[in-house]
Amino acid sequence: MARKLTTGFELGEVIEHNGTLVGTGANSVQTGMKRTGAYAWRIQVGSVAFGNYKAMTHTLPGNPQELYVRAAVYLGTSAGASTNAQMLMAFCDQATVHLSIGIPPTDNRIRIYRGGTGELGHTPGTYTELAAGSIVLNELTWYVLEVYVKVSNTVGQVIVKVNGVTDATFGPGDTASSANEYTDVFKVGANGATVGAGRDYYLDDIALNDTTGGESDSWVGLGGVYFLVPTADGSSSDWTPLGGGNHWEEVDEIPADDDTSYVYDDTAGAKDLYELANLPALVNSINLVETVFQAALSEAGSNDIRGVIRHSGVDYSDTPTHTITNVHPNYALLKGDPVYQVLGGAGAWTPAQVNALEAGFEIV
Repeated sequence: MARKLTTGFELGEVIEHNGTLVGTGANSVQTGMKRTGAYAWRIQVGSVAFGNYKAMTHTLPGNPQELYVRAAVYLGTSAGASTNAQMLMAFCDQATVHLSIGIPPTDNRIRIYRGGTGELGHTPGTYTELAAGSIVLNELTWYVLEVYVKVSNTVGQVIVKVNGVTDATFGPGDTASSANEYTDVFKVGANGATVGAGRDYYLDDIALNDTTGGESDSWVGLGGVYFLVPTADGSSSDWTPLGGGNHWEEVDEIPADDDTSYVYDDTAGAKDLYELANLPALVNSINLVETVFQAALSEAGSNDIRGVIRHSGVDYSDTPTHTITNVHPNYALLKGDPVYQVLGGAGAWTPAQVNALEAGFEIV
């Protein structure tokens, strides 16, 4: 598949990445400053030294050489004019940072950097600036950054767009900090600068594509991420609701109330489906849909589960099938593969088709 990561923090938590949450900076998922959907991620590096940072890591199997990233960013007010870069994302070969994208508070313009130390390559004096943009990003304003990266010692390239307009570019040239011409760890977050010059950041609508698969294999675009919560019981209600009432009311909490609200079952083939909230009226095109849910076992062992999407009266089982081994209250976040084309047909999803979907899960 081409899409490797999608998150708008719509689950009310920073949990959709497959790696870790690193750093000493404070962070929270909140509703007050989102770009789309209901939530955004606030990173509170504040007026602190560059060593204070917060980032999430996402591992990329297959060692892709080329990647496309979208991330919406909102800059808090800077308390100073440090020349040290405040990084937003890094493209890494495990412990080696190949490239970083940063915004120094001296002029709030995009910078492209090669190398560096620290999780985001943010340690002053350890990175090399390759290029700078000309667009000044105003504080207290949302911007959508789109980044294309090709990691190579000789023919590497970086292109950064701001709200769809090409701004900072580099290459062809050296964009690799080691002999490994690929990215296997992507990091997104923020760091402080120097004492008195830090600021808070908000991030939203993050998406990551590689160049494989023939779908979502190029620029992500300026869209957003929406989570359609259950609003009614659907066509299948095989599982048992904890409270004995409506099934959907046990699984519609954000963040999930894993201890006191859930449905449960242990029978192969048992399926629970739900009608979903509609998309906002402003949405007029769809790149992809995917199922997202959490699951745990009641006792040690294993069981298999998968997501289900119901379209036009037909149930379509997700890939992959997930083997659950974690025991309640330790839930695992599970996602189906992105579905780019209308199930049972061809072409992109329409908002009306998405609004008519049911979704849920089944025991395999």
